[in-house]
Amino acid sequence: MKKMRKLALLTILLCGALVVAACGSTGSGGNGGSSGGGSSSAAATATPKPKPTAMPKITLAFCKRILTLAEANQIMHPATPATNIRIDSPTSGGGSCNYEYASFRAVVTVAFFTVVQPSTSLADLASKAAGQTGGKVTMTPVSGVGDQAEYGVAATPINGQTFNYNAMDVIYGSLFFNCNLAYLGTPRSDAEQGKLKQVCQLVVSRL
Repeated sequence: MKKMRKLALLTILLCGALVVAACGSTGSGGNGGSSGGGSSSAAATATPKPKPTAMPKITLAFCKRILTLAEANQIMHPATPATNIRIDSPTSGGGSCNYEYASFRAVVTVAFFTVVQPSTSLADLASKAAGQTGGKVTMTPVSGVGDQAEYGVAATPINGQTFNYNAMDVIYGSLFFNCNLAYLGTPRSDAEQGKLKQVCQLVVSRL
C-alpha cells in the first residue's frame, strides 16, 4: 500500500514538472498517447447493431422507447398536442403505437405490419396496401430511412369530406412498418412527408 501511494505521488509530481502538452498526450489520447490508440481500435472494431428479424411486442414501454410523446409533438407540430399513447396489440401479432390528443385522434401512429423476406420489394407491398383504400393513391421513393422507404398519400371521399392517409412505409431488416397520419379535410402531403420521415428515422435508430 505504501509503495502504491509513493507511485501515485511520484506521478503527480512528474506531471507537475513536465509541460502540459506532454501530460495531456499521455492521459487524453494525443499524439503518441497509448490511450488514444486503444480507443481508436475499439471504435474501429465496434459491432454494428443487428437489424430486426422478428415482430416487436407492442407494449407501452416499447412505444415510449421508439418515440416519446414529447418527440411526437415536437416533430409533428400538431394544433392539439398528444397527451396519451394508445397501444393496439392484436393477438395475431403486429400492432401500433398511437400518440393521441383524444381517443382515436392521433397526431402520428407507428404501425408494425409483418416480417418479410430480404428480397421483398417495398414498392409492391406499399402499392398493394394503398390499393385497398379505394381512393387516389400516390407513392414516392424516399432515401435515408431504413433499407427501403416510400412515401404514400391516399385520399378517399367520405360523406362529403376527404379522408387523407399519409404514410412513410419502411422495410428495415425483416420488418415492414410505417409512420402514418390520418385526418379529414384538405390534403397536406407536402408538409407531412418530412415530419413522418423524421419519426421513422427515430424509430429505425431505436429498434
